[in-house]
Amino acid sequence: MRRVPIDLLHEGMVVGRSILNAEGQILLTQDTILTSKYIQRLSQLGFASIYIKDGLSNIDVPDIVSEKTRVYVTQTLKETSEYLKKRGKLNIRSVQKSVALLVDELLANRNVLFNLEDIRTYDGYLLGHSINVGILSIIIAISMGYDQLKLQEIGIGAVLHDIGKTLISTDILNKPGPLTPIEFNCVRKHSEFGFEILRTNQEISLLSAHVAFQHHERWDGTGYPRGLVADQITQHARIVAVADVFDALIADRQYRPGYPTNLALAIVKDGIGKHFDPLVVNHLIANVAAFPVGSIVLLNTGEIAVVTETHKDHPQKPVIRIIFDAKHRRLKQPRTIDLSTLSRFWIKETLTEPEINKLISNSPAESVG
Repeated sequence: MRRVPIDLLHEGMVVGRSILNAEGQILLTQDTILTSKYIQRLSQLGFASIYIKDGLSNIDVPDIVSEKTRVYVTQTLKETSEYLKKRGKLNIRSVQKSVALLVDELLANRNVLFNLEDIRTYDGYLLGHSINVGILSIIIAISMGYDQLKLQEIGIGAVLHDIGKTLISTDILNKPGPLTPIEFNCVRKHSEFGFEILRTNQEISLLSAHVAFQHHERWDGTGYPRGLVADQITQHARIVAVADVFDALIADRQYRPGYPTNLALAIVKDGIGKHFDPLVVNHLIANVAAFPVGSIVLLNTGEIAVVTETHKDHPQKPVIRIIFDAKHRRLKQPRTIDLSTLSRFWIKETLTEPEINKLISNSPAESVG
């Protein structure tokens, strides 16, 4: 399956992954056949893209967190945010349970690469972002050898890293255009607001609270709120800073579609030694599939392939199935290649959905090979 923008969906496409709303409720289950009404409703709800199955990439993508757990965590964080707004305090016990579930599943699936970009509405961005940052941060921390207690600690800080935004106007947070200098300074206050919310709760460690405070600090001292440098920033916060930026890049936003995973990784990698701790970035790269399962990719030979499997030991060299030849004719007998074993083949780029549609429409009716 692959992620397709809403405006390029059409009737008859098959949902590749269940679609959840911001409350964690399932709107459309996997394998639902799309109708024009479904597509229109998804657009009205603010979804920018969804996963679909088709003849090119009808492959199940491994997810490191089950749908059941993702639904539970989504509902818990939604309720936690509402509880905070109404009563001015956190219901931390439910957050602790949610993080424990994430830690247990991620430890059980520690040999599976991060393959799926989460699908969320524009209005549900903050909630989905918090969950994904939690997942990514725990994955990185596992890779760095954190024990169970430290994983729980960083997980709580990560899923609550943006909790200070509950004190900022949603009109500013959801503004589609550029922020004014006053609005931008207001948004920057969320790290301080979040720190104050978390540090006053006796069941939250100071290290978890400092994640909210420091996740916008940068390795070279150009971050905020205090302009800390390198090891002055807690390692927990350095991990969450990387996860925060990476997830923001791959997510659809009102002003742009999400970046392909390989490009998002390249952007983060470019920040090594400037914005980010080199060690943390290397652990992110080692645990994220640069070309997720289901991606349609262009090879150096001019052939077109679909990614069918990823390697934990070689996250940038997946197993692929070549489905179009160099003249972009559909192959009758696709052939499978493991890029980790063949140096003469490599992926040049991930095809966009318009490029995939053009490829399908221009391909001769008969297959070759």
